[in-house]
Amino acid sequence: MNALDLLSALPAMLWTAGADGVWTHVNRRWAAYTGLQGESLGFGFEAALHPDDVVPTVAGWRESVGSGLPFQAEYRVRRHDGQYRWFLTHGVHTPHLDADVVWTGTCTDIHDQKLAEREADAARQSAVRALGLALEARDHDTKGHTDRVTRLALKLGAQAGLTAADLDTLRLGAYLHDIGKMGLPDAVLLKPGPLTGAERQTMQQHVTAGEHFAASLGFLDEGVLQVIRAHHERWDGSGYPLGLRGQDIPLLARIFALADVYDALISERPYKQAWSAEQAQVELRAQAGRQFDPQLTALFLEGVQLWQEEQEDAGSAALSEPPVGLWNTASFSAADEQIRAVALHEAPMSVMITDADQYLLYVNPAFSRATGYRPEEVLGRSFWFLQGPNTDPESQRVLSGAMTAGRSVRQPILNYSKSGEELWFDLYITPVFIRGQVRYFLALQLQSGVWVTDYEQVQHPGRP
Repeated sequence: MNALDLLSALPAMLWTAGADGVWTHVNRRWAAYTGLQGESLGFGFEAALHPDDVVPTVAGWRESVGSGLPFQAEYRVRRHDGQYRWFLTHGVHTPHLDADVVWTGTCTDIHDQKLAEREADAARQSAVRALGLALEARDHDTKGHTDRVTRLALKLGAQAGLTAADLDTLRLGAYLHDIGKMGLPDAVLLKPGPLTGAERQTMQQHVTAGEHFAASLGFLDEGVLQVIRAHHERWDGSGYPLGLRGQDIPLLARIFALADVYDALISERPYKQAWSAEQAQVELRAQAGRQFDPQLTALFLEGVQLWQEEQEDAGSAALSEPPVGLWNTASFSAADEQIRAVALHEAPMSVMITDADQYLLYVNPAFSRATGYRPEEVLGRSFWFLQGPNTDPESQRVLSGAMTAGRSVRQPILNYSKSGEELWFDLYITPVFIRGQVRYFLALQLQSGVWVTDYEQVQHPGRP
């Protein structure tokens, strides 16, 4: 038995490649899993990958082939029945084996691990948000500030082109930005008048105290700590605690600072009246290049009026009720509005309401029963987080295209519960227009049965 016969007989998914990176052999286990053998293009494995994973995987493989360094990548592999699962692939350079076997590699199923990681991430998000809200329970005058400022920061971050990973980091930093105030004495934290010099120094200690507390949690990365540490730094270098200047201030902290100050200005506090939105915007414009990054300030001021209107329509930060402006109040009385809110809350099907950027503003109890997610675990997150590795990309494209165009759509979709269970839904989405612009999306999810089984047969003929 030669080496390739041995590879073919092994139960693991194995492959070999030549010096040019083209796969020269896959064993029986790989071929049986994917249903592919001798019919692939490119390097030989692309046809089995999820379309979203092809470009980064091929780029990483090219780099390894050029350098001879070991290859490692996580990507989704299509099973012979059309379903995708996450795999971890390792490849090592083995030029001494054979002219056609310069690379040898394995593919290991890590799908269940990826689902567990996603569930753990959702739990961390919920725990961190709860810590941020704990401060509001002590300082009632800042109630709602954490969620409001988080949403504004995420809006600005998205406008500034942050990646999904950076937006998640910004979210966690926003949740915990003032956690250090938990250690401040009531005489300082709750003082209704101006602080003395000594009291101001005590107040400023919340930044380093918050950073140390967040670091002690053990699972927050440096970007989160930077938001906590640097959100009181100023563009001109006169801030605290380090006196950083300009672009030496981390980008996420610069973004968050704008949202934080804006919300503070338009909110009532024991020591001041709430400013109007117009007054706050004038102040931010005046502080561009002094307190704030001037480019980010201009970006914030471009979008803040619309964001603020969305936030006001959405009601309280906890968002336990549908946004107040979901229906045209010129046509419906306050009583009508309340009846419709109760109807959504009591509806037997899952109800979601997102803002125009498809971030969740409201979910009803039926949603929580179906998915296992509590409202506080999902509010402010992207509508798309519910999809997973086996969700059909074509279904996602249909939904995304309709929402981008502002059209109603009905589409079967595979979502995932908090525990990682696959849940088929018949999803109905309709846009809600206010003053000629899409302001919300209303989504109804009906858990599917026979109809979806028929749909799967159409998409994947021959599936039992």
